[in-house]
Amino acid sequence: ARPIPTGRYDVIFSTDEWESILSAHLGAFSAKAAKEGTGYYREKLAKSIAVPGLTLRDCPQYRDGFSFSAFDDEGMPREDLTVIDRGVLTSFFHNSATARFFKQKSTAHGSRSAKGSLGVSPPQLVIDVGTKSKTELYQGQVLKVISLKGLHSGTNPVSGHFSLAVEAILCRDGIEEQMVKDVTLSANFYDILNGIQGIGTNLEASSGKSFFSPEIRFSGMSVAGT
Repeated sequence: ARPIPTGRYDVIFSTDEWESILSAHLGAFSAKAAKEGTGYYREKLAKSIAVPGLTLRDCPQYRDGFSFSAFDDEGMPREDLTVIDRGVLTSFFHNSATARFFKQKSTAHGSRSAKGSLGVSPPQLVIDVGTKSKTELYQGQVLKVISLKGLHSGTNPVSGHFSLAVEAILCRDGIEEQMVKDVTLSANFYDILNGIQGIGTNLEASSGKSFFSPEIRFSGMSVAGT
């Protein structure tokens, strides 16, 4: 493994690494963060925030998930919730307190630890499959990211900016050309949702079976290497 030249590369994250990136920015979809004025999407409800091909749902009773949940921590019965519908933000995650504040119905995402205050948390996120075959997704040059380092120190969930050391595989037309290390990947989470080039047709599970997503190709992300 060795570095690659500095430049812009199309990127596909492994399912686990994509889950990590998304999880670090879930506050943007939190009604609690919106209430406190820190949620990035606090004024974006019913507006487009991603490409039309992206649909994100929370499915607490998803048949293949290991984080099956019938009730939230307030005892509210849970149902599937569409958060992003074909690129449009359709809902925040609500608990009873945020629902009262925004005069909305609770989405049954209340979460509470033994000592913590009432928050919000989605149990099982699912991204709908798209239309691109694996051959189409890996056409040309693509950097497949398989490991992220420094996620919490290198990520600003409010602004969306992240700069992370990564290990990856450089692919060309689906063929692995080189193992990559000692490079830094930089981007803005909220920007890359609008820079999606393709979404795959096969749903893949994270290692914890609490996140399900097809492979997604993001365009032109900045890589600092040699």
